[in-house]
Amino acid sequence: MIDKATVVIDNIHHRRTIKPEQCITGTISDADIWRILECANWAPTHGYTEPWRFVVFTGDAKHKFAKDHADMYKASTAEDKFKQVSYDKLINRAQTTSHIIAIINKRGANPKIPEIEELQSTAMAVQNMQLAASALGFAAYIHSGGMTFSDEMRQYLGFEEADKVLGFLYLGIPNKDEKAPGRRISKIEKKVVWKG
Repeated sequence: MIDKATVVIDNIHHRRTIKPEQCITGTISDADIWRILECANWAPTHGYTEPWRFVVFTGDAKHKFAKDHADMYKASTAEDKFKQVSYDKLINRAQTTSHIIAIINKRGANPKIPEIEELQSTAMAVQNMQLAASALGFAAYIHSGGMTFSDEMRQYLGFEEADKVLGFLYLGIPNKDEKAPGRRISKIEKKVVWKG
């Protein structure tokens, strides 16, 4: 019998980024999306501020969002900096993605809690979502390009000036069960100073 710790650790070790281009057309059930979102809600949070917020796009709304995002990028980019390939990618990724989830950090009202801690909590919530998606056999990809960090995107999503859009989680159905081998530049021992 495999213990729970082994299952969790194996899921962490075997989670991989799978881009929308590596997905097949298909829709993840609402029930599974809610399971993934519920995992986000159990991230650590200082003072129970629970600063993570999400806007979920699927179906026609997903395609409208993708087009709006691409048009926003085109309208705000100087002609000499505009890349058609980036514009097309913003639109085309919606084709094989089941859901696009906007990730927002909603700043808490308690001034004693530093903003960095709010951002860390939201990042941990997203990691929980990635691990849940992986455990359920779905593809997950975080994207922070295009207009992600702009005031236009924040306003488009309906958030206030103190809030921050951190990225978009693309969820889909992978086109194969085989996952790419993991890689890290160096072993953990090279990143740790151990005292005592």
